[in-house]
Order: sequence, then C-alpha cells, then structure tokens
Amino acid sequence: MEPDRIDLDGVDLEELRRRFPNLYEEYIREKKPVNQLYQHRDTDPWKDHNPDYKDFLARAKTDEECYEVIDYLLKIGEISPELAKMLRERTRTHGAGGFGSRHQDHYTKFSKGEED
Repeated sequence: MEPDRIDLDGVDLEELRRRFPNLYEEYIREKKPVNQLYQHRDTDPWKDHNPDYKDFLARAKTDEECYEVIDYLLKIGEISPELAKMLRERTRTHGAGGFGSRHQDHYTKFSKGEED
C-alpha cells in the first residue's frame, strides 16, 4: 500500500472507491472519518434504555393492572418480594396514579424530547 493512497483515518482510498463508490463519494465530500459518516443511525435516545418496574407501573390504568404488573415482575424475578409488598401497599393507598403521571402508549417517543 502506498502512503499517498491512505487517508488520515488509515483508509485505503482506492479500495474504498472500488468496493464502496457511494461511501467513497460521501467520504470525500464530507471530509469526515468513515466511522462518523453514519453515526446518526445510533442517535436513538432509547437505544440503551431498559424499562424497569416504574415504567411498567406508570402505564397501568387501573389498580388491577398494577397488581398484575407487580405479580408478573415478581414471578419472573425482576423485583424482590419485599419490593412487591411495598408496591402493593402503595397501590392500595394511592391507586394506579401513585406511580407518577400515567404514560400513554406513545410515551417513549415524547419522553426524551423527540416531539414531532
């Protein structure tokens, strides 16, 4: 490989042009490292979000749904028996609204400031 064929990113430009002509054109036009050309694909604010019991309970409409969520999460081991007891008590005293304002079906879209 000749030194003048290698860009600062360590990219063999001739190989890039031959194998990926469209990417090559974008690379030359944008003057960005190849790994940053498509970085926008990984900007999903929910990419690493893993909902927990609070997220599920905030979506419940009724006390019965809260109890079902608590029972299910206990059954699959996501919450401890102690936490389940505390959540049931909170449901008894505060109802379904005791877990914050109820998230709508589209809550994930708008919760991170991604409004259309």
